[in-house]
Amino acid sequence: MKNTLLVILAIAIPGTAFAQMIDSTFFDPEFRVRRPGSNAAVVLAIPINNQYSGHDIDNKWTHSAGGFVQVKLLGLADAQLAAYTETTNDSLVFGREIATTLVGTDLSNALNSLAGAGVAYSWESTTQVPLIINQDELYRVDFDVTSGANIPVSLLNSASFEITTAGITNASNASTTALNLLDLVAIQNGTDTGHFSFTFKSTSNLSALDFKFAASNPVGLGLLGGTLGDKNVLTFSGFQVTAVPEPSGLALCGLAVSLLALGRKRNA
Repeated sequence: MKNTLLVILAIAIPGTAFAQMIDSTFFDPEFRVRRPGSNAAVVLAIPINNQYSGHDIDNKWTHSAGGFVQVKLLGLADAQLAAYTETTNDSLVFGREIATTLVGTDLSNALNSLAGAGVAYSWESTTQVPLIINQDELYRVDFDVTSGANIPVSLLNSASFEITTAGITNASNASTTALNLLDLVAIQNGTDTGHFSFTFKSTSNLSALDFKFAASNPVGLGLLGGTLGDKNVLTFSGFQVTAVPEPSGLALCGLAVSLLALGRKRNA
């Protein structure tokens, strides 16, 4: 009887059924990408909107950030507005910063020039993570999204999460493999937080998954939060991938528990 119970338990509770497959180290190592400023003596406020990309030292993450403008006046003032993409403190950040250097002159004109520039922001981050994914089994991705204080997230025209590995289908809609975050994030003044779940299956056995986070906003929508301070536009954290037990597996698990209880009762 004891051996029979062990066999039933082995079938009913597979090793990956409830285990956390990715922990908080998913967003390691710490790494930032943003376009560097020009060393020229005079730089006018001409936006550069194409993406600037880089890889971390472990070649795990590829970060890209588009949206940059600089005003520089003969070494007296240097003001830069730059989008950046960064993994830090167990999170992924899509942000923008204003970096200023002042030498004996007022920066207000430079900042006004930045504010008048038509900057188009875009962020993207991709990574590949070793994972054992079994064909036709159901899995779930979970993560949290936060926007910085007073960031008008409604200005974004896209924000998405996607599994780009071939053969991945969304469990509820086989034609959809990307999660549109803008449909789910609450648009309010202050800090907005949402918890997101994305279920998927694979048409084949896999040893790794490719993930992509992305967001963008069109030209002419201002500085996305003003000219004071750095802004975290979107922050992703708490990333997990877990296997989801099928209903039949849950039924077998319940049967196994019942048989264990019966066996203990008889041995009592």
